[in-house]
Amino acid sequence: MDIDLDTLKHSISDELERSSFAIFRHDSGAFEPRQVVTWDVDTYPDYMMFLDTARKLGAKMILFASSEFDEGELEELQDELDIADVPPSVKSDSERTLKTLRKHIGSTSSVEIAFPFEGRFYVYEARPDWYEEFVNLSEEVEAFSSLALESAEEDGEDEDDSMGGFYSNN
Repeated sequence: MDIDLDTLKHSISDELERSSFAIFRHDSGAFEPRQVVTWDVDTYPDYMMFLDTARKLGAKMILFASSEFDEGELEELQDELDIADVPPSVKSDSERTLKTLRKHIGSTSSVEIAFPFEGRFYVYEARPDWYEEFVNLSEEVEAFSSLALESAEEDGEDEDDSMGGFYSNN
């Protein structure tokens, strides 16, 4: 979803302040995945439809969270990229992507509203395309790091299978 989340965040916040819902402000992404049912934001991006659903189900409280993209996220990914066993062409493309993402530091990267119903949390989450690109890049770098770690562990396992210089005198 390519949208200005700063505007969306303020619009949702204003709507919630005018509504009869109690507003609980929480940390973004704090739900247990197996308890979450996500709203199809791509097909139905209008958060008012989501709030209308909450009203019809008798929800009294809406959980509200947003997060900002900060420099620490970029630096952490750059550090991971530096130590990961990434092919040079992929590393070059990744570093170029990181540079383009710098312009988004301080921008809202996620807006989330949710309500509890029958043991689950129903969640509307909007993230801009540029943040999805950041998440995908993070996952790609993590995959290269995992492959390198698995390879190192396999090399280490071969050594661990030996007697390590110890043997029985029996």
